[in-house]
Amino acid sequence: MLAPAFCLLCAVTTAVASPAEELEEARDTFLAGDFESAVGRFSALLYPTSRLADESLIAESHLLLGVSYFETKQRDSAKREFEEALFLDATLRLDASIFSAEVIPFFNGIRTDIERKAKTAAESEQLARKQQALDRALRNLVVLEKRRYWVNFVPFGAGQFQNGQSRKGFAFFAAEALAGGTAVGLWSYQVIKYGFRGKVPRDEVSTVNTLQVLQIGSGALFYALLAWGIVDSLSNYEHVVTREADPSLIKDLEDIYDIKPTASIRVFPTLTGDYGGVLMQWEF
Repeated sequence: MLAPAFCLLCAVTTAVASPAEELEEARDTFLAGDFESAVGRFSALLYPTSRLADESLIAESHLLLGVSYFETKQRDSAKREFEEALFLDATLRLDASIFSAEVIPFFNGIRTDIERKAKTAAESEQLARKQQALDRALRNLVVLEKRRYWVNFVPFGAGQFQNGQSRKGFAFFAAEALAGGTAVGLWSYQVIKYGFRGKVPRDEVSTVNTLQVLQIGSGALFYALLAWGIVDSLSNYEHVVTREADPSLIKDLEDIYDIKPTASIRVFPTLTGDYGGVLMQWEF
């Protein structure tokens, strides 16, 4: 009883077609224009897992399955299969002598979209690598700034601005401008009205005296603020200071020297005469 059953099993096993034979049958069905049957045959070869070992045959099967879906009005499924085929082989094309005039532009549109996305992704990756290289250079960049000693004696917060104390610099600028402007304004008013050696009418002497007191007081306040600003600036003055580099410095150097993202960048701080600077070296 076991021998006939064993022989029957062997016969059934022998009768099962190989994947290569099934692919050939699927091709014949496709070429015969029976696209509904071709959908079933190619799907059986590819899903749930591919039964084909050769990648080029897998790509071809996805392509022909996509055409079969298209010809049976299943556009979404066709698009999915075309994308799978092009993922495996981006060189695939549809021959106008074999495929219908309707499916070719549909396929070409998908291929163009994939190529555009791939190009965008490549450009984004290149920019990301470039930014990483520039970020690394920026982290290793130290700028030495040599400051002028005489700037400490310039009014209107110049010393504070040089020392990097912008808020304090604006405060001194505003206070000195107000005090000095008041003194100059009062003096100018008297000169314009009475002249340099003009005689002040008796009934205006009191007013002029008041104006002169205000003028002298605002002038004295200006010089007091100036002195305070000088002392404050000198107390915070450093001849040479280190600071972080401005990212625009790296960008400017990149534009000037056409630094590539893959370049090895080395930056060294330098001092030449009265100026601080940087030395950049790169290797390709």
